[in-house]
Amino acid sequence: MAMFKPKVLYNCICCNGPITEKELQIACSMCGYGMHQHCGLNNVSRHTPQQIEWFRRSYRLNQFVHYGRYYYSFCPRCRNVLDNQFIGPMAHRLEVTARYDELAQLYEDFGYLVQAGQVRNRANRQVVKNINVDVNDLIDQMSSGSLNVPYKCPNCGAALTVHSNMGDSGVKYCQYCGTAVNTEAVSNVIKQALK
Repeated sequence: MAMFKPKVLYNCICCNGPITEKELQIACSMCGYGMHQHCGLNNVSRHTPQQIEWFRRSYRLNQFVHYGRYYYSFCPRCRNVLDNQFIGPMAHRLEVTARYDELAQLYEDFGYLVQAGQVRNRANRQVVKNINVDVNDLIDQMSSGSLNVPYKCPNCGAALTVHSNMGDSGVKYCQYCGTAVNTEAVSNVIKQALK
């Protein structure tokens, strides 16, 4: 007498056991590969809702329903990616784009409180530069006409030189694109500084 053998669809991604047609199965929320129902329930995500929200920004996650509640279940491979390999690239991306508030929030949501504090301190740090200028020497150079102030053409960005002896017209033509540049305002500022 021949026994009926159920048709094997594929192997469970979690335990590598065969999944037959009649068995209940759950798909991994990230990769979509099938697991036995008991494997899927054993691998229900223990991540906080804030962490799941970070995952949803990078991956398309699917939920499954069990007794009227929605859950996420990840196979061992995907869980390893999320637990060990997610934070590094995401943190790098946020740091390169200088989104320090989001980076600090990422570290805080995943329990890296020291790193979150360091990022917040780095974002609040201000760089102060002291520049010392000898104003008397600057006025002497400008009054003698030996100091030229660089000015850029608004059309092409080429450098134009403006000095105190510009002349009365105050109009200068760019030697690269021929645009008329009104440098009268800049010349007036220099003349006021020399008085």
